[in-house]
Amino acid sequence: MPSQHRSDRRHAVPPANHVSAPDRAAARAVAQPPSNGRLPLVYVVQQLVADRWLSPADSERVFAISDRERFGHPISVLAEMNFRTPDAQRRLLDLELLTQWLADKVKLPYQHIDPLRVDFTRVVDVMSSAYATGQSILPIAVKASEIVVATCEPYLDGWVREIEQISKKTVLRVVANPVDIARYTTEFYKLAQQVKGATKAGTTNPLSNFEQLVELGSKVEANDQHVIHIVDWILQYAFDQRASDIHLEPKREQGVVRFRIDGVLHQVYQVPPGVMHAMTSRIKLLGRMDVLLETYSYIDFRRRCHVIRAWLLAATRMQTPPNNWMLFPVVISVILARMDPEGTSQELRQRALTTFQSYRQYYLDYGWFYDRPHGVDFYNTWSITYDLFWVHAVDPTFEPDFIVAAIEKSADLTQHLISPGGIPIMGRSICYRTAVPVPLLAATLLDSSKFPVGRAVRSLDIVWRYFVANDSLRDGALTQGYFKADPRLLDQYSGTGSCHWGLRSLVLAFMHPAGDRFWSAPQEPLPVEESDYRLELSKLGWTVEGRRNSGEIIITIPRNPADVTVIDEYSWTMRARETFLRVPLRPSNHEIKYESRHYSSASPFPLTD
Repeated sequence: MPSQHRSDRRHAVPPANHVSAPDRAAARAVAQPPSNGRLPLVYVVQQLVADRWLSPADSERVFAISDRERFGHPISVLAEMNFRTPDAQRRLLDLELLTQWLADKVKLPYQHIDPLRVDFTRVVDVMSSAYATGQSILPIAVKASEIVVATCEPYLDGWVREIEQISKKTVLRVVANPVDIARYTTEFYKLAQQVKGATKAGTTNPLSNFEQLVELGSKVEANDQHVIHIVDWILQYAFDQRASDIHLEPKREQGVVRFRIDGVLHQVYQVPPGVMHAMTSRIKLLGRMDVLLETYSYIDFRRRCHVIRAWLLAATRMQTPPNNWMLFPVVISVILARMDPEGTSQELRQRALTTFQSYRQYYLDYGWFYDRPHGVDFYNTWSITYDLFWVHAVDPTFEPDFIVAAIEKSADLTQHLISPGGIPIMGRSICYRTAVPVPLLAATLLDSSKFPVGRAVRSLDIVWRYFVANDSLRDGALTQGYFKADPRLLDQYSGTGSCHWGLRSLVLAFMHPAGDRFWSAPQEPLPVEESDYRLELSKLGWTVEGRRNSGEIIITIPRNPADVTVIDEYSWTMRARETFLRVPLRPSNHEIKYESRHYSSASPFPLTD
C-alpha cells in the first residue's frame, strides 16, 4: 500500500495544504476594511464571525487551509464550503445570502442580476470587457442620466469617477454575487463581439428594399464561426433560463430574439437582419431541415472526417465551468490534433495544454481532484480518471508523467472503496455507480502499469453483480437511481440517458482485445477481502476504513459534525411542474450527499427512508 495512504493519521482536513501556526495567528489578527482595494478573505470571515453569521469553529476551518483565495472571490469560496449560520435557523450560507450580507455590510443596494432584464446591446458600450473584468464590475442598466453598475468588490471604487467623467452620467453601484458578474461579463461581451464579427460579413448601409435584404442574408454564412457561437450561446442560455421556446423574429431594422418563460415572452437580444438570416439557417442545419445539406451516408470518408472535425472544433472554444468540465475540450483538442497532424495540430495541442495546466490547480493527491463546487466525490472515478485515460490513450506524449501517475494512484485508492457488499457511495450522480471500477480498468491499459489485472477483473465483476442483483437493470437499461429508479437523487442535469455513464467500466474492459490476459486472468481479492485497513487521506478530508469480517467500507469526513439521515422527497408538485413545463425540477438533497459524517457500503445513503 502506498506510503501516502498511511501518513498524517491523526487529523483529516478539507482539500489543500495545512497552514502553519504563525500563519493562523496572523489570520486571526484584526483585519481592517480595505481602502480602495479588493476584499481579503480574512476580513470577510472575521466580519461574518463578528455578525454571528459564522461560528468561530467554522472560521478555523477556513484559516486551516492555505491558498483558499486562489479558488476565487471570498464570497464564492465561503459559499462552496456550505457553512450554516450558528443560530437556531441554521441558514445555508449560499452565494446569494452571503452577497446580501455583504451589500448590507457596505450599505449598498443588493441586486440579483436577471439577464432577461439587461439590455446588453447598450450596457457593453459603457466600458470595455477588459476594464469590466479588471474592476470586477458589470453595467446592468443605462438610463437617461444614470448607469447602474453591479460590483462584487465594494471597496474597489476608483473606477466610479472615471466612468462618470466619460459617460457624463451618475453611476449607481449595486452589489451582486461574483459568479454572476464573472459569468455575464463573459457572456454579454462575447455575444456582442460575435454579432459585430458576423455583421462585418454583411453591410452597415440601411436596407431600402427586399432585394438588398436577401443579398445581405447571403453574405453571412450559417457556418461562419461567429454565427455558430451566437446560436450555441442562445441555445445554452435558453436552457439555463428554462425557456419553453425560442422566437427568432426577422425585422427590417433589427431582428429580435425572444424566450418564452412561464408563458411570458421576454426579449433577449437584437441582431442585424443579415445575422438573423444566418442564425435561422444555422438552426435549420442543426435540425437537418436544409434540403441542400449533403446526406452524411453518401459522402466519402475524407469528407466525413472534415464534417466531424468542424463540428468538434467548436467545442474546443467553448467556455466551461472551472471543474471537471475543463477536461472535455482537452480530450477533444487532443483527438483533433491527432486527426490533422499537418494542419492546426500545434495550435490545438497548445490550447489543450493551457487548459490542462489550469485544471491541474485542483489536484489534491491520490490521483483525485477537488471538483468545484461540491468538493471531493466519486466523480473522480467515473469521470476525471476516465478522461485522463483517454487523453493518454490518444496522445501518450501529453503530460505523461502526471497523467500516468494520477491514473495509477486513483486505481490504488479506488480499490479500497469497493467491496462485495457495495460501495460507500456519497456525492452527486450516483446513477453512474457501475462505473466506479474505471480507475482500476484504466490502470490495466497503461503500457507501464504494474496494477494487478486480476484485481481489476474482480472489481468489475463484483460491482456489476452487486447492482444487477439489487434491481439496477430494468428492460435492459440502467435505472435512474442507486438500485431502482429514484427521482429524489437525480441531479438537475440528469436526463434519461445519463445513467449510461455507468457503462464506462465496460467500455474500458472491452478495450482489451480478444486473447488478452485480461480475459483469462484469475480474480484477485480486493483489499477489504484480505485485511482490515484504515487510510488517513488528509488532502481529501477523508478517513477510509475497511473491515474484512463484515466486508463493510466506511468513509468518515471529520469536518462534518453529524450523520444526515433525512432525504427530501420528490413531491407531486415537482412531478407536475416537470411534466407541464418540461424542465427538470428535483430536490437538491445536498446535505445527505455531502454533509454526513459517515458513508457506509453496508447502509448507503440512497436507501435511507
